[in-house]
This record gives sequence, structure tokens and C-alpha cells, in this order.
Amino acid sequence: MKLRLVLCAAIFVLAAIIGVREVKASPQIRIGSPCVISIPAEWGDFKGISKFGLVFEEQGGTLRIIDQMPCDTEGGYHGVPNVSVEVRRK
Repeated sequence: MKLRLVLCAAIFVLAAIIGVREVKASPQIRIGSPCVISIPAEWGDFKGISKFGLVFEEQGGTLRIIDQMPCDTEGGYHGVPNVSVEVRRK
């Protein structure tokens, strides 16, 4: 127990002797643009994210889970995202 106390005191004294320097954060640099995808309006509303991808539900109840989205960092259009699962209601 005394050894721990001596070690803690020694570390404290050493830190006081060396001095504590203030570290300033530099602003983050953004490289490139964010990924932009286009979802057809007829696919309906965004419902959430599953472990399989993004989920959209149209008015008729059909669910579409999309994955492997064609990203465009230039703001253009690269086609419709890949629908991995489509659940239809009858």
C-alpha cells in the first residue's frame, strides 16, 4: 500500500515538474464530397435501416430493402440503387 502511494506521489511530482501542455485541436479537413444517391419517389417513404440495408415502403405496403447504392460524389445521377429484397402485399 505504501509503495502505491509513493509511486502515485512520484508520478504527480514528475508531471508537475514537466508541466502540462495545452493541446489545441485543429479543424477537421473534409476530403471529397458525401455520397449522394437518388431513390425513386414511387418507392415511398424511408422507414429505417436494417442489417440488410435501407428500407422504403410504398403506399401499397410493398417494402424494398436496398444495398450496394451507386454513390456519386459529384452530385450527378448514377442509376437506381440495387434492391436486395422486395416484400409485396396482396
